[in-house]
Amino acid sequence: MAVTIEHKIPGEPWDDSQGMAIALRDVGANIPTLEQYGTSGLWYPNFDAIGDKLVFSLQVPHGYKVGSDVVFHVHWKSSTSSANTVKWQITYQWVDVNDDFNSTTSTTDTVEDTPIINQHQIAAFSTISGTGMGISSALNGNLSRITNAATDYTGEVYLIFADFHFQRDTVGSRTALAK
Repeated sequence: MAVTIEHKIPGEPWDDSQGMAIALRDVGANIPTLEQYGTSGLWYPNFDAIGDKLVFSLQVPHGYKVGSDVVFHVHWKSSTSSANTVKWQITYQWVDVNDDFNSTTSTTDTVEDTPIINQHQIAAFSTISGTGMGISSALNGNLSRITNAATDYTGEVYLIFADFHFQRDTVGSRTALAK
């Protein structure tokens, strides 16, 4: 006997995608260096140069509320505080199961944030429409640090991880590929 557990609270709860940092890979000439942060013994990708870029690939979880919007965001920290800003850019495609990848079309969005030394910060991009998207769909793209002209932060920027917030309406799905 199959059992479906649904959330019955006002509005739909939000959750984070999981495991995306493992899927980050380097691309092109501007690759963030992997560096130890202070003497912590922990290593992070350091976006210390404008133009540094990583590739991300993410599977939409089975608890995702089909057709709902998501918000992609980066978790990061800096080596110093500054009044200048860090500007992030994503270029992405969101492709549902059994749909075709488009080799010529992608969407680009940017977000700016002011660094505060050693603080775990989150920079959220604009909402991404989930219309027509389902579970196990793929959100793939590039994450870059880009210039914002005269207000560029010149210190080190460490990526903790990147993921997206999504609405959840069930714990999972009834089958491997369908709600």
